[in-house]
Parts: sequence; C-alpha cells; structure tokens
Amino acid sequence: MNQKLYWMRRLELSKIRDLYILLHRKGPLKYTEIFVEGENSSIFLKEDGSPLAKTPRYHYLNNAFRFGMLMKGSDGYRAKPRPGTPMVAFRNERFGKALNKNERAAFRQVIVNNEDCRRAFLRMFMNDDDFTVNDFLRDGVPVYAVTTIFECDDKKIRTKLYKGYAGREMILHSEKEKQAIEWGLKMMLFQCCLCDEVYIDPKKQVIYPLRSEGLPSFQEMLGKFLTLNTPVKDWNFIPVNELIFQLAPEFRSTKDFVKTNLFIEMRKKYTDYVKFSEASKGMPKEKQIIIDTRFMDNYMKVGTSWKTHLIVNKKLWDIVKI
Repeated sequence: MNQKLYWMRRLELSKIRDLYILLHRKGPLKYTEIFVEGENSSIFLKEDGSPLAKTPRYHYLNNAFRFGMLMKGSDGYRAKPRPGTPMVAFRNERFGKALNKNERAAFRQVIVNNEDCRRAFLRMFMNDDDFTVNDFLRDGVPVYAVTTIFECDDKKIRTKLYKGYAGREMILHSEKEKQAIEWGLKMMLFQCCLCDEVYIDPKKQVIYPLRSEGLPSFQEMLGKFLTLNTPVKDWNFIPVNELIFQLAPEFRSTKDFVKTNLFIEMRKKYTDYVKFSEASKGMPKEKQIIIDTRFMDNYMKVGTSWKTHLIVNKKLWDIVKI
C-alpha cells in the first residue's frame, strides 16, 4: 500500500480542535507563527507545562491539514470556513476543553470522510467501499487483530494482521504503518467514540464500530449470554475478560455498557444464581490489572476489589426462557 497514506499519529483530537480554533481566530499564520501562538495557547504544551518537541507539533499541523480542516496559502495556514462542514461544532468557547458530544460527532465525520483514513483502515470494517458515517455505525463489522513475529536474516520481525468479518485483511509491516494505524488512527477512533477495542493479549484483540443507537435491552443481552455459554457443572466460573471479548463486539457497545447493563444487572436480578469472584489462581492480580488500561477495562471493579469471574449457577439456564 502507498506509504504516503500513513500520516496519522498519536495525537489528542481536542488539541487538533484547538489548533483549528486558533487559526480561525488569528489566521492566516506562518509555520513558525503557529508554533509560537500554539505554545502561548497551551496547545503545544505537555501536561507538565513543558513544550512539545518539534516533531509532534508538526504532526498536529499536518494531521489537521490532511483532515481537511485547514487551508494553506502564500500567507500561511488558515481555518477552513465552518458553515456546511462538521467543524461548525467547534465553538470558540470550547478552546482548551475536553471534547463534547457534538465535537466527537464532528470528528467522526472528519475521519470517515477522509479518503486516506478509509483506504488505510476504515474499509476493513465494511462490505462496501462507499459508506457514510451512519453506514459505518450501523453496518460496520468487528475486525480481529493478531501480532505475529517471524525471523528474517536473523532478525525478528513483528507484524500486525487484521482480519474483518467482511472478508478483508491487511498486514502492517513497517514501523510507519504501525505508528499510523496502531497508535494514530485507531486511537483517534476511540477518542471520538467511533470504535472500541477489547484487548486480551497480542494474539487476541478485536476492534469494532460502536452502535450509535438501538442498544440491546437487558433481556436481549442475557439471552445472548445464555446462548453462547453452556453450563458444565452446578457453578460455572466464567472469566469476565473472555465474556467482554465475546459480547461487546456482538452488541457493538462499550465494555462498560456490558459490565453495567448485563453483569451488574444479572447479579441484582438473580442474586441466588449469579456471583462475582475476585482474582483467583491463574488470573491476574490487581497490580497486573492496573498496569495497562486496555487490560484493566476487561475486568470489573466492584467496591474496592477487582472481579475476574462471573460465577453462574446452571439453574439460570432453566429459569430464563431464551
């Protein structure tokens, strides 16, 4: 695939919005002027107050430009006019704030409408190359990822294979590809709530579009849970992370939605048949769970303890009519 596609980097969408607002207020600005104004406006500052290095500052400007949010002329960069574009959601009073619902929706439009983003990754989720944001949210399918390592000329080469239900697949070979997709575009999809991910380990990952409406009811989710899991003894210990991996892509909901609206509700409604278990033999302890937020999101914190299993009595399968 054309390496020029891979310009996406791990950036905060809120800072890209702020850069747009800065140029909407003060543009046009030359390249060096943008860096000065961006630092004065805290856009190009780290959390500790120190300035960003030159490379990430360049990537913020480059990503905003390639997203079609900026124009470049002989007098410098300026923000594209907002009327009739998703950028109308970026209000001046939002400068320096976390993204709100409307701004996340605007970035979903910006990303899905970008041809490079579609060619580089988003088409993996669709059966058809021609799709809108609504199509993506309504019809997008899960994509599974596996990290593989092979030896070539006495060197270990790490690649990432993505396979979609739609029958498409792609392999990320180069560091540029991995930076753009793994740490760039994919993280932006999470920030604007276009997609979510369940990460178990390097060989077991799934990323999927989030359903925008029509989320399933408790009864629908419970029915699917009982259909996909068969009791083998009186009390069945089922790992929470495996259930999240199984059910969140199925419902195309966030992991928290499954935990709150299925697991917690099961415990409330069927107290005698559903319990939670803390970390047990062979399962990660709290110190391991909190190392990586991707890992941590696959478990449940109830009160002060982490729960790693649902313990379900086989009678629940008889009580609930599927």
